[in-house]
Amino acid sequence: MADTVPNVMPNAALELSATELKEVGTELYKVGEYAQAGGKYAEALSRLPPAPAGAEAEELRQKLRLNLAQVYLKLSSFDAAEAHCDAVLAADRTCAKALFRRGQARLGRDALHEALADLLGACKLEPQNRDFRA
Repeated sequence: MADTVPNVMPNAALELSATELKEVGTELYKVGEYAQAGGKYAEALSRLPPAPAGAEAEELRQKLRLNLAQVYLKLSSFDAAEAHCDAVLAADRTCAKALFRRGQARLGRDALHEALADLLGACKLEPQNRDFRA
């Protein structure tokens, strides 16, 4: 009689994907668990292949960085928020959301001239966005 191998899922199958981790982070963010949300976003970011990757992975990378920037704004970690926005803007200079969040981070650091430039830039890119004008 031949030896039988138990049906066990490989370890990789037991881990959450980057997309699933992002979703968990978003749920944590919605209930105000900002630090835990940031941890999930950071873990998801670490699971992505190095850049440049496929379009889908790069889009997810940008979303995770924007989410991390928002988390760091909530935690008043303005340098970290700005760094994530800089990373987004390095890949896409026309990302209005990254400009807006970097402007908020710069306001938090009292870098008023740089903040104004970013906030105005975001408004120029998306003049219809009411959040940017509030």
